[in-house]
Amino acid sequence: GLRLAPGEPLLLVFGGASVNDMLLNWATHVTKLQLSFVVACMDDALFQLSDQKQLPAVILKEIDGEQQRVQTQWKYYRMDPKAFLSMGILKVRFFVEFLRGGFDVLCSDLDVIWLADPRPWAEGVVASSELLVHADAVVSVDTTSNVSEGDQQAWGVHGEMNTGMIMLRSTAGALALCSAWMERMRQEMAKIAKISSSIVQWWTNDQTFFNEVVHRAKTKHFSPKSKNPYERLEAHRLLNGSTHQPLLLARTMKRIGAALSAAAKGPQAREAEGPQAREARAVAQIRGVVFKEMSGTRLSIATFPYLHFASGHTYFTQSLQQRLGFTPVAVHTTFQFGDTPEFTWGKRNRLRERMLWTVDKPSYYTREGPGTHAEELQFRGFVQLTGTLVEEAMSALVRFESDASIKIEGDGSYSDAMRRFRSSIRDLSEGNPNKHLLLDSFQRR
Repeated sequence: GLRLAPGEPLLLVFGGASVNDMLLNWATHVTKLQLSFVVACMDDALFQLSDQKQLPAVILKEIDGEQQRVQTQWKYYRMDPKAFLSMGILKVRFFVEFLRGGFDVLCSDLDVIWLADPRPWAEGVVASSELLVHADAVVSVDTTSNVSEGDQQAWGVHGEMNTGMIMLRSTAGALALCSAWMERMRQEMAKIAKISSSIVQWWTNDQTFFNEVVHRAKTKHFSPKSKNPYERLEAHRLLNGSTHQPLLLARTMKRIGAALSAAAKGPQAREAEGPQAREARAVAQIRGVVFKEMSGTRLSIATFPYLHFASGHTYFTQSLQQRLGFTPVAVHTTFQFGDTPEFTWGKRNRLRERMLWTVDKPSYYTREGPGTHAEELQFRGFVQLTGTLVEEAMSALVRFESDASIKIEGDGSYSDAMRRFRSSIRDLSEGNPNKHLLLDSFQRR
C-alpha cells in the first residue's frame, strides 16, 4: 500500500502511453531512491501499461461530461497544441483531487530525472529550505543569475517559473491557484479549438498560463526575512494561516529575527560574535517566500534552487553541478532540440549522454550487421569517429535528415525561408544557431 510519513508529499508524474519508455526510465530512478509515487494517466493505454509493470497509477473517472483523456494524432503530446493543453488541464484537475483529499503533492514531468531524495527539501530539513515547507506552492526555475553561479539574490518568482517540478500543499492558497490556472487554460482551449490539426507545436502551454496567473496576481509586500519587524510579523501571520507545522514556523521565524538583530549591531559586533556572524550568513541563504492575492485568497509561493533542481542548461550545457562537485536532486531535460511528433529524441539523447537512460535493450549495445546500407555489410556494436564529423559531400544528406528531425525556430517569414533553403548548410553564417542545430540533429535520430 501507499504509505507517507507526516509532512511527506506524494510524488506524482503525468503522461501517456506514447512515451512509455520515458515513464519506465523515470520509474527506474525513483524506485532506486525508494520513493512512493503515483502515475497519473492521461489515457487508458498508460493505465494498462502501469498495471502490467506493477506501477501505482490513477486515472480520472468519466463522471461529469468533461474530457478525461488526452487524444492526439501524434505519438508525442508535446507537439500537438490541443492535446498538450488538454493534458495541462487534466494535470491540474488531478492536483485538485489530491489536494482536496489532504495530500501534499510533488509533481514532475516525465522528462525529469530524480537523482537524490527530494523529501529533505520538501520537509525543510536542508539548510536554506526552512521556509519552503510552509509555502502553498514551490516551483522550479530555468532562469539563472548573471552575477554569480548561485541564485540567492533572485528567487525567480518574478521571472519564468517552470512547472516541470512543482510542489503544492493541501491548502486554500494552492487550491485557489489551481482554480485560476485551470480556468485560464480552459479559456485558451476555446481560442485554439479552430487551429488546424496539422500544426505542430504551439507557443503556449500549461506553464505559460501558470506564470500568467501568478504574475497578474497582486503581490503582498511582506517578507519573512524583512529587516522591518512589522513586515516580518505580518509575513509570519500569513504563513501561519496555511502551514501544517506552526511550531516549526515559529522556531524558524525566531531564528531569522535573532540573526537580523545580531546583524543590526554593526560590523564590530559581528566580528566579535563569530557564531552570530555565521548564523547571520546561514539565515541570509534561507530561500524567501512571496505572497500573492489569488481570487481573494492568500497564496504563498517560493522556488526551488536551480543548482539542486537543475534545468537542462545548467546540467547538460554548463555542466555546472559536475564542475562544482555535487549531484543535484533532479534534472529536467529542457534546453535540447531534436524532438518530433514521433518521439522525444533530443531528451533521450541528452539522458544517454549522461548515462541516465536506463531502458535500452541489451541489443542496442550489441547489435550486429549487416546494416541497411550496401557499404554496411558487417558491423558489431559501435565505432569511434575521428576527424571531421560531417564531410562537405554529405551536407545535402544531412540537410534532408535534419529537416525531418528538428523544428526551425523563428517568426513565420524566417522559418519559411529556412525551409526553402536547400543549398549547403555550410553556407549559413557561423552566427546562425540553426547551422549548429542542423549539423548536430542527425545524431539525435
